Amino acid sequence: MGSARDRSEKEEFERLFRFLGAVNHSIFVARSQRSLMRRICAAAVDEGGFEFAAYFQVSPRGEVRKFAAAGSKPAGLDEEHLRHLCARIAQEEIRQQTTMRKAGNLCILLPLWHRKRCLGTLILCWKGQERFGRKSIEVLPDVLGGIGYGLALLRRRAQFAKLTKRLERHLRMEAALSGVIKVALESYSLEEVLQQALKEMMSLGWLAFEAKAAVFLLREEGLVLEAHLGLGAERLRACGKVALGECLCGEAAKRRQPVLSLQVGKEHKRLSDDERDHGDYCVPIMRGEELLGVLHLYLKAGHKMDEGQVSFVKGVSDVLAALIARVRAEEAAQKVATLYRDILESTTDLVQSVDMNGRFLYVNRAWLNALGYTEEDVKKMTMFDVLAPAAREHCAAIFEKAKAGKQLESFGTVFLTKDGREVELEGTCNLQYEGGKPVALRAMFRDVTKRKEAERQARKAQAQLLRAQKMEALGLLASGVAHDFNNVLTAIQGTAELALMEVPEDSPTHQTLRRILAACKRGASLARQLLLFSRKQPVKPKPLNLNRTIENLLKMLERLIGENIKINAQLEPALWTVIADEGGIEQVLMNLVVNARDAMPNGGTITIRTENIVLTAEDVQIIPNATPGRFVRLSVSDTGVGMDKKTLEHIFEPFFTTKREGKGTGLGLAVVYGVVRQHNGWINVYSEPGNGTTFKIYLPVAKEVSAKDEEEKTPEAVPAGNGEIVLVVEDEERVRFFTTHALISYKYKAYEAATVKDALKVSEKLQKLDLLFTDIALPDGKGEQLVTRLRKKWANLPAILTSGYSVVPKPRKRVLFLQKPYGLMELLRTVHRALHLDE
Repeated sequence: MGSARDRSEKEEFERLFRFLGAVNHSIFVARSQRSLMRRICAAAVDEGGFEFAAYFQVSPRGEVRKFAAAGSKPAGLDEEHLRHLCARIAQEEIRQQTTMRKAGNLCILLPLWHRKRCLGTLILCWKGQERFGRKSIEVLPDVLGGIGYGLALLRRRAQFAKLTKRLERHLRMEAALSGVIKVALESYSLEEVLQQALKEMMSLGWLAFEAKAAVFLLREEGLVLEAHLGLGAERLRACGKVALGECLCGEAAKRRQPVLSLQVGKEHKRLSDDERDHGDYCVPIMRGEELLGVLHLYLKAGHKMDEGQVSFVKGVSDVLAALIARVRAEEAAQKVATLYRDILESTTDLVQSVDMNGRFLYVNRAWLNALGYTEEDVKKMTMFDVLAPAAREHCAAIFEKAKAGKQLESFGTVFLTKDGREVELEGTCNLQYEGGKPVALRAMFRDVTKRKEAERQARKAQAQLLRAQKMEALGLLASGVAHDFNNVLTAIQGTAELALMEVPEDSPTHQTLRRILAACKRGASLARQLLLFSRKQPVKPKPLNLNRTIENLLKMLERLIGENIKINAQLEPALWTVIADEGGIEQVLMNLVVNARDAMPNGGTITIRTENIVLTAEDVQIIPNATPGRFVRLSVSDTGVGMDKKTLEHIFEPFFTTKREGKGTGLGLAVVYGVVRQHNGWINVYSEPGNGTTFKIYLPVAKEVSAKDEEEKTPEAVPAGNGEIVLVVEDEERVRFFTTHALISYKYKAYEAATVKDALKVSEKLQKLDLLFTDIALPDGKGEQLVTRLRKKWANLPAILTSGYSVVPKPRKRVLFLQKPYGLMELLRTVHRALHLDE
């Protein structure tokens, strides 16, 4: 008895294992959700021993439908009842299996969940109760646990494939439209614009158009053929002018809608004898509600336009509309300029006389020339017909005051010319009397339109000039402060290093001096940031671990943002190394964190995240500005007010800011963009109003970085001097003291001077000079000039130029450059190198 039970249980588990193997294989090979569930249902019947298997899918909207089935549905099982049970499982969020007995059948309902969503329910049925034991039924959820994951994975694959296809088509259309815009903008006349645009369209083979096209423009007489490609002489004669509503082009113009014809038919009114069968697509060229013309494309007979082609042609018609409007606006502007010129050359004041009802009695030639009306026009008009809407109420009050016989003063008003332009005027008026009664109102005006515009432009230019001068002054100030700061740091750092040589390592003073040197290094970094702001600091790329840079900045950033904002640093533990300028990266981080702080006036959270990212050719299709490769991604996110699309379009422009006046320069994000581009990276921004902002910066990974490059280098031993004579020229006394004292300590003979004049005096007393060490900027001259003068006495004299401005001098033979602040080891290495340039 026990042996038979054991065999039965063994057979059960063998069936379950075969079923499990088939399920796992199905998840691996299936290419769609339907294929997966059909395979699983079939496996349940063929391998699992079930008589019937079905899967009911639940859509995101809660709709339930039978998605796949296998085997013979037992009698007594109602499909509608099963669908209702599956819907209840999803609605009530039932995650455990459910057993149901009906009409002698045993059914197991297994909900398939992925995360928080019910994907559907798998139903397994058989007759009787002895086919599977309780243990087998209990392990079924674990056996089938991977199906939900497989369904979700296949759904994401399908969504990604669909998105990729749409993006590829969109990018292809964007590139084609860019080509049309480019050739159009490189042309000058309207005819050239249209002709080049047609050529560019016809060069795109994927459109499947015939190599023939035309553009008609709307004139007073109807549609006039303005540009064409591939049309024969007979076609040109037949279609030179087309009335609205005539033929396909006229019909598209009349309806303001595209017209598609798959082949030549009765709607074609103007066919030539030799014309073969073809299709036509006519698209109106619209500027808002205004019809400008029609774009006519010839299709292969029977070709149906797909969504992408329709969208592309619509885009081309929009581009043509903008270009046509631009050219016409330029032509109109030229006409207006000519009119203004004539007025200025031939008139002074505008004179008019109106009766007590406002009807014109007289206007002078200057008035007619200025406003563009004819004498016939004026006879049909009143004074109020030429007033701009905003000026009518004011002028009506003056008119009533004059009729009442009250004293009138000079006033300003605005007239409309015949073509709708506004003319700003200043003038006076008085009453004309006949028989003691007022019969007319005479006014004299002076055109002040240009003066008013000039005043507005002058105020605008003055504001721009003041802002530019302010930024230039700030840049000069930052550069000067950094220069003086570098001199101070050089003296402090050098003196501390000299003292360090004389203090034992176990002395407390030794550690104090080490802290001074660390502070000097940090000060040098701050000076480099000042020079970066003033744009006088070249980048110094080196192997860099962004995590280390961020950790060093965190305390300063926390003080910068205030107590009501929290910084959350999520740093990749094994972050790849990048080649970057640490000062520039620090500037980027500070600018982004300050921006995030200002976006959260009531507090919030700033998240700084680093990640290792590998982008494939497929990835770059959905990430703006991306290129394939290995990158470190630096993200800065906030929980602030966010930005709309219009603001996002301008955030990297210099001087653009959304902050109120006095609270921002508009340079912060411009500097961020510039630094990132200097590092061959790119930056993307994601933001919505009310949902915060995220900046994602991608920096290329260093190709090869040795371990010693990533660590702080320990200064190597520097050979001491051998009595070589060095002339040190430095106007900053503390820097000069450190430099000469350091050289003497290392067995050089050092002479010092503070100016060019002093240096020349010292050199006159020397018979030999092995090296000149000089600051670039001296009180009475330049270091480069001193090199030239001393080389007249010592032709091959080597020299070292130094500066706190970071302005690297032009390359010169046997001349090295040393950036302030410099330390003892850096000084000695540079001196040793300069003295051995020939080796």
